[in-house]
Amino acid sequence: MISLRGMHASLRPYAEYAHQLAGSYGLNPEVTSVSRSWVEQSRLRANYDECRARGLFPSAASLAPGMTCRYPANEPGDSAHNFGVAWDSWVPSKQMPLWVAIRRAIGFTVPDHDPIHAELPGWRSYLT
Repeated sequence: MISLRGMHASLRPYAEYAHQLAGSYGLNPEVTSVSRSWVEQSRLRANYDECRARGLFPSAASLAPGMTCRYPANEPGDSAHNFGVAWDSWVPSKQMPLWVAIRRAIGFTVPDHDPIHAELPGWRSYLT
């Protein structure tokens, strides 16, 4: 079963459906992140800031074990991951355009600059 633990209960069925649909096209997305603590988000943001400062973003360069300069990261509290309304998932680069299209067709926002990320559209408006 896909590990989407930590995703808001009302969104999880849609994310699971995206994965099922992907499977029907021969894709096998790997979930890499769902809900994040503010501490974890802060660590990812610090890595992103360091990558930018060194001129390494975007690249496969590694600053620390398990970290790369491939993807952006928002500040803690400004990330949908902190509220369980986003998830990151990976497929091989040749399959990424289809995976992006599937998640968008289901209704998730997938930023052009961060294709592993999918989130509830307009999620910030639900916080007020």
